[in-house]
Amino acid sequence: MVANGGYQSVGAKTRLQLIEAASDVLGEEGYPAFTARRIASRAGLKPQLVRYYFRSMEELVVRGFQRSYDEYFQQHDRALSSSRP
Repeated sequence: MVANGGYQSVGAKTRLQLIEAASDVLGEEGYPAFTARRIASRAGLKPQLVRYYFRSMEELVVRGFQRSYDEYFQQHDRALSSSRP
């Protein structure tokens, strides 16, 4: 059996597209609409890729929150290091 490399491909363009689409679906339509089919459709990809890149839908939610968290703290750091924080 071949190991799934999708789980470890942190910087893959497709993986990032799915995370972005998942964040959009969750923010706009809520958790009831949070399905692999809806997320893949939003990203313009096949639903099977959601399971290829993420072990579970919960992992996808966590990755989306981590991405938002990282972006927030990058903005925070830029603001604090500016001449007028």
